[in-house]
Amino acid sequence: MGKTEYKLIWKEGSFFEKGHWRLVPAESDNGIFIFVIALLIIVVVGSIGLMLIPLWSCMIGFQMIREKRYIAGIFGIIGFIYFLIDLNNEWCSSLLFYGWTSSNGELNNGILELKTLNIFKFINFSATAVGLWYIIDSIIVNYRKEKNIKKQEILIEKEKEKELQIKKEKKFEKIKERTKLKPDISLDNRDEMFQNVALKIIQEKKVSTSNLLFEFQISFERLCIILDQLESLGVITLPEYKKKYQVIIKDKENLNLVFEYLNINY
Repeated sequence: MGKTEYKLIWKEGSFFEKGHWRLVPAESDNGIFIFVIALLIIVVVGSIGLMLIPLWSCMIGFQMIREKRYIAGIFGIIGFIYFLIDLNNEWCSSLLFYGWTSSNGELNNGILELKTLNIFKFINFSATAVGLWYIIDSIIVNYRKEKNIKKQEILIEKEKEKELQIKKEKKFEKIKERTKLKPDISLDNRDEMFQNVALKIIQEKKVSTSNLLFEFQISFERLCIILDQLESLGVITLPEYKKKYQVIIKDKENLNLVFEYLNINY
């Protein structure tokens, strides 16, 4: 422990007391000195931190995800630009490397040696190059990510279309099963009815579905089966038939399902 110094002072007494001498610790300038040293350390550390911004950005970017590293790269480039400006204007660099001139004209050396500046230049050049790579890598990663998202969206759309097609096929199968179980004409005149419908279509070419239903007095489901048979024999082509009678198809939901199914499968 350091030796404590004391000094003798006169302390005046109160109304009822006499004054007397008193021994008290002497005042010291150590507190001011410590404050100046601490302030100098803060200034030096802050100056070094400003001169090495590209390095800090590079280290922070290494801990970031690849998609966001471009932020660290941009800050690294900004820090490198500041480094060059500082060297040109001799701000922090004068304190650290170049030195400064005092008020009486005396030249003081920098806190760090001038050759240390080459180390700072190498570190900042290398860190800035890494920052540029961060930016390029982030662009590539984000582009691939967007591309994969679009591929996934396309696959999802295809799956939806496939599910919709399966639903349509199931509806058609239900219609087909229902019409098979409930024919509206007897077995005796079924072949004759089929021939009459076929002859009517071949002769008139543009016969309407409503006319067929009215003339032959058959149900809509039965007509769907007859048209299906005619298409399978090559008498008519349902996609062409669908174009001719699209207004009628819109009004008839079941016939629309049959035509859609046949149009896809043929």
